[in-house]
Amino acid sequence: MEDVYWQKVAIFLDKSHRETHLELSELRIEDKKIAFLRDCLRDGSRFMQDENGNWHLRFFTHTELEQKIYVRFVNANNPSNLEIELDKYRFSRDFKPLTQLLFVRRRNNSPVDESLVLNASLILKGSATGIRLADLYETEYHCGYLDGRGELFISNHSPVGNFQRHVLLHALAQAYIQAMDLIKERLKPSLVGQGDRQRLRAVYQDFVRFNANYFFMQPVKYSSPVMRTVWQRIDEKYRVCAENHEMFEKIQSVHFLLELENSEKESAYREKAEKKMNLLNISVAGLGVLIAFSTWLISYFSSK
Repeated sequence: MEDVYWQKVAIFLDKSHRETHLELSELRIEDKKIAFLRDCLRDGSRFMQDENGNWHLRFFTHTELEQKIYVRFVNANNPSNLEIELDKYRFSRDFKPLTQLLFVRRRNNSPVDESLVLNASLILKGSATGIRLADLYETEYHCGYLDGRGELFISNHSPVGNFQRHVLLHALAQAYIQAMDLIKERLKPSLVGQGDRQRLRAVYQDFVRFNANYFFMQPVKYSSPVMRTVWQRIDEKYRVCAENHEMFEKIQSVHFLLELENSEKESAYREKAEKKMNLLNISVAGLGVLIAFSTWLISYFSSK
């Protein structure tokens, strides 16, 4: 029995500004606006799609950490045809994808077997042994596989909309990771002893402001419990929250070291200044003694 629908998704960091040359419309999933993300996160984002169905996403807009994400969808009715379609992009100018996903919708509750998983593994991982049937997890509406490099989503009855919500959460996770990488780059001078308190304070303030406005350990609303579970699974594999926590501790540690170094410098400066003052006091005292002695001599010889 032929598979009904295969879709390969690649998520890229958009450095080509391709959206400026396309006619875009607001992204809608199942003809609905994106409503499962927290309001302040959604308000600080821009979700658009082009006429080919590809997505152009912006996260953390109007900030120095703004991330532009391009999501490319390639569809076919079976794995062989999907490979043919993917060959068209083999020599494209797109950068290496940040992560990839594969959606497979089966017909009439047909079972998931080794053959399907083998084909999926070849497309998603480029290897027949990358994913095995025993590696799949199961939920009420799909079975799949997830690791730090992507996701396999297999369903007999689930609409594409559920998978698309997974894609959006993967894009958000990558946006978080890319934003934190920018902060790491700004932090590097301090890590090698070339930073200063003013620069580190600016990094710290930007990081705290970013976390306060946009970073959530759970970015999905309470009203979407299924997608909250999906985010937990994605976060576990990408270590988004763990990376954020580690970065916070690293910034605090560097800040402490800089404060300690500056404290030692200030202490050394004060010690040096005190030595100079002591020498000056001794010199003044010596000069006073000399003047007094000279005055005595003058007085003594005058009395003769």
